[in-house]
Order: sequence, then C-alpha cells, then structure tokens
Amino acid sequence: MKKQFILSATVTAIIASVCLLVSCWIIGDPYTEWSPGDYTLLSLNMWSDGSLTLQKKEQWFKFTATTNNQYFHFKAGTISGGVYIEPYNKRGEKLASAKALYNIQNTSFVVTRGEPHFIKVTQSSGSVTGTFKIGFTNTEVSPDTLAAMVTAPTLIANEWHDGSFTSVDKEEWFRFIATSTSSQYIHLSYGTITGGVYVQLHDSTGLPVEPEKWLTNGQKTQPTVKVGHVYYIKVTPNSSSTTGTYKIAFNTFASAPSLE
Repeated sequence: MKKQFILSATVTAIIASVCLLVSCWIIGDPYTEWSPGDYTLLSLNMWSDGSLTLQKKEQWFKFTATTNNQYFHFKAGTISGGVYIEPYNKRGEKLASAKALYNIQNTSFVVTRGEPHFIKVTQSSGSVTGTFKIGFTNTEVSPDTLAAMVTAPTLIANEWHDGSFTSVDKEEWFRFIATSTSSQYIHLSYGTITGGVYVQLHDSTGLPVEPEKWLTNGQKTQPTVKVGHVYYIKVTPNSSSTTGTYKIAFNTFASAPSLE
C-alpha cells in the first residue's frame, strides 16, 4: 500500500511537471518577461527620439505603466507623415488595434498600472521615413507643456511681468495663485509686439480650464478660478510672424495696474 502511494505521488508529480512544461511552451513562461528585441526605454513625461527608414520600418519602446489609461504623444521631426502605434503587454500580447498619430497628436490605451509594456511604432505607409519624438504621460497634457509649467515664472498680483515672442519662441507660460473667485482679471499691454495674442488658462495639472481668448493691447479677460488654486497662463501669438515684447498682469480689478 505504501509503495502504491509513493508511485501514485511520483506519477502525479511527473504529470504536473509535464503540464507545466507544455503550458510554458504554449503560452510562455509566466515568470519570464517577453521582449521584442531592441527597444528604447521611455521615461514618464519625457520625450524619446525615434526614427523610421526604408530599411527600418518599425521601432519598439518600453515603458512601465503609471496609470491604467496611459497617454502617448507624437511629435514629428523630419518624418514625412504619420505613424501607427500599438501597445503590447509583458507577455507580448497586443492590447489594442493600431492607432494613427500625426504631428502634435496623442492617444490613450488601457494598460495595467505598475507593469512593463511595449509600444510598437510603424510607418503609416512605406514611404514615410524620418525622425520623430514619442512620450507618455498620465493625461493628454504633452511633455512640452509639463516642461513649460515647471519653468514658468510666477506672477505677483497687481504687478506687470515682461513677455516676448521671437522667430523661434512662439509660446510662453506664466504661473499665478488665484486671489479671487468672482473678480479675477488677466491684463495685457503691448510693448513692441504687433497684432493680438491668445491667452488660455490651465489648471495645476496642465489641462485647459477655458478656451483660448484673443487679446489686443489694453484688453483683459476674466477667467473662472478658485481662490488659492494654482493656475497657468499660456500666451501664444495670433500668427507665426508675430514677434516683439508685451506685458501681462493679474489682479482683482477691471482696471489694469499702472505701467509707471
């Protein structure tokens, strides 16, 4: 009886081992992370360089998910068109159909927070070649916007702050802490700039709070804010040829601060 028990246990162990080996052969070792081969590691909120050529028609990137709905951003360099991107999990399983992205566009995919994943970037057509940048974030806010928010100068209530546009720099950001809910104003005064500018308010995460407002010299806008909350103002010219200096301020009055 004892021998039969030992034999039975041995047979059971052998069968279990064979089943495990077959399972690993069919679906892959659950303890071994799949890899597509060469890949570039992505960092949260940062751009990474990529390129596609007539010979290299795809490129892989690896990231660790920081949320269950991850956003991916694409910015063209010399690439002549759009790309397709596809997400894969750590077992090499495709998680969603490919999505097309063109310059300054983003999309999101459902992933598993805390786990490694891969993104495959391929040409939208065989003739699409050149360089690009790709990045991932927790929201639709791009790495460029997040970087600009970090370095944005802080406005002081009822004081003017200098701004300017050049042939290269076409966007400026300013930070302020709201001092009123019902009567917060943003004022604009021209220096050497010609033409209007667009002003848009963003919250502390970088998401827009209101649509863009077009302001010319001496005009103001009254955004909806909450006292004590941090906001960011994005200022852009009304055309690519607009350059020059200006001043921006915020206060709780319909009248602008003195320029003297």
